[in-house]
Amino acid sequence: MRGLASAALSDTLRAAGKGPLLVSRLYDPPATSRSEVWIYDGVVATQYLDPYNDFLVALKGVSATRVRQCPVCNHFFFALREDQKACSKRCNAARRVREWRANQARYEYRRKLTEAGLLTPARKEKRSGRVRR
Repeated sequence: MRGLASAALSDTLRAAGKGPLLVSRLYDPPATSRSEVWIYDGVVATQYLDPYNDFLVALKGVSATRVRQCPVCNHFFFALREDQKACSKRCNAARRVREWRANQARYEYRRKLTEAGLLTPARKEKRSGRVRR
């Protein structure tokens, strides 16, 4: 209340001009919800912001398959595309590198078989499901 009384002084209001003046901001225990007291054109206005509640409202009606956990950073995210596998470009690049390194021995083995002529291109096409004519 002391902040509100000092903000209501004519000198403070004149200095703020026509724009909004933030008087106080109080955080609730989760540290994400907060209440704010503003002065707009000499009138006190309060606002309560709860990002968690806004997140829950945004999730309502969303397909459950679109809410995923990133395999790299373990953050939850909303997949904008059905084939999105990570939360960001950076995490997706790290995921692809990890996947490639995990399968590197298999890739190398197949490359050697192909070079030796034991794995023909027809076998590759058959495995991928495409028929070449």
